[in-house]
Amino acid sequence: MPRKVTVYITEPPGDGLEKSRIRFREYANPQTKHAIPVSGAVDYDIKEAKSPGQIETSVMEEIV
Repeated sequence: MPRKVTVYITEPPGDGLEKSRIRFREYANPQTKHAIPVSGAVDYDIKEAKSPGQIETSVMEEIV
């Protein structure tokens, strides 16, 4: 049975969201030796936080 996770990314302090996107692609890309989600046969959805507190709000909405 396939497993699925939700990955939440946000911008690091003092940087933009693009840096987080690049870092995630480095570790999720199947051609790299670090392909964590791909090696574990895990499907994933990516949700991006564009403002402070957005991750907390979206997780709370999914739980409720």
